[in-house]
Amino acid sequence: MNLSETWIVQQLEKRTNVHVFFALTLLVILLLIVLSSRYAIDLLPRALFIYCFILASVYAGRWLGWIWLVKRTLFAVVIASATLFSIFSAAGIYGWIFVSHYHSENFFVTIPLFTALFMTLGAGAKIARAVIKQQITEANLLRLHKESELNLLTSQLSPHFLFNTLNNIYGLAIQGDQQVPNYLVKLSTLLRYSVYVSNERLVPLGQEVDYLLNYIDFESIRIGKKLQLTVSVDTIDKELPVAPMLLVPFIENAFKHSKNATGQPVRIDIQLTSKGSAIDLFVRNSHKHSSRNDESDRSGGVGLQNARKRLALLYPDTHNLTLEDDNAYFTARLKIITS
Repeated sequence: MNLSETWIVQQLEKRTNVHVFFALTLLVILLLIVLSSRYAIDLLPRALFIYCFILASVYAGRWLGWIWLVKRTLFAVVIASATLFSIFSAAGIYGWIFVSHYHSENFFVTIPLFTALFMTLGAGAKIARAVIKQQITEANLLRLHKESELNLLTSQLSPHFLFNTLNNIYGLAIQGDQQVPNYLVKLSTLLRYSVYVSNERLVPLGQEVDYLLNYIDFESIRIGKKLQLTVSVDTIDKELPVAPMLLVPFIENAFKHSKNATGQPVRIDIQLTSKGSAIDLFVRNSHKHSSRNDESDRSGGVGLQNARKRLALLYPDTHNLTLEDDNAYFTARLKIITS
C-alpha cells in the first residue's frame, strides 16, 4: 500500500474526526457569512437554523446510504427516502417561516430542492466512502495474494536448480576433479543470490546475467564435449531492472531437454539483448523426444509453467512469450517491457 492509499484508509477509519471536521467547517462558514453583515444579530437565529437543517439533511442522507449498503433493497430505500424527504421539507419550510417571520410561496419549491440536494450529498458520501474502502481492501488482498503466489513460484524454481547443480558437483568429486572447491565457492554465490537476492522485487539485469552464466558453466560441465553452445549477452543494459530468477527457467529448460539427446551432439543457442526498457531472450536447444514424453515435457514442464505464471503476475500486459517445438529444436522467445 502506498502513502496515498494509507492516508485515505486512515482517514476513512477515523470517522469521528471526519464528522467533527465537517460540522465545524460548516459552522465556521455560516458564522463568517453572518458576522460579515451589519445585521449579524438578526441573522444569527436563521444561520443556526440553516446549520441544523443542513446537518440533519446530510446525516439523514447518510442513513439512507447505509440502508442501501446493508439492505440492497430499492423498495426500502425509496420508501425511507420519500418519508424523510417529506418530513424534512415540511420541517424546513415551517421552521424557516418561524425564524425569518416571512412567508413566500417560493419556500415550497426552494426548500424541498435544498432538502433533496443535502440528502443526496449525504447518501453519496456514505456510499462513496464504502466503495473506496472496499476497493482499497480488495486491492490489498489481491496484492497479498500475488506476493504469496510469487513467493511460492520462486521457491519451486530454486530447489530444482540446486538439485541439478549438486549432481554436477557430485559427479566432478567422484572423478577427483581438483576444481571442486572452486565450484563449491561458485555454488555458494549462486545460492546466496537465489535465497536472498531473489526475495527482492527487482534486481539489475547484470546480476541476473551473472547468475545465468554461472548456471551455464555448471551445466556445460555436466554435458561435456558433446555440447555445442553459443551464448551472447554482450548487448545488454546491466542496470535495467528485472524480476529475479525470471530468466532462469528458460535456460534451465534448454539443458533439461538436452537429456533427451543422449549420444548425440547437443546444440544450445542463447541470446540475450536489451534496448531501452525492453529485454529480449532467445533460447533454442536440440532434443529428441522419447515415446514416454507427455505434453507437459513438450511444453517445458513445471519450470516453464511457473515462469508463465510469474510473467502473467509481474508483467501482465508487457510481455510476449512464444514456445515452439518442431521435434528437433525447442525454441523459446521472450520479450519483456520492464517499464
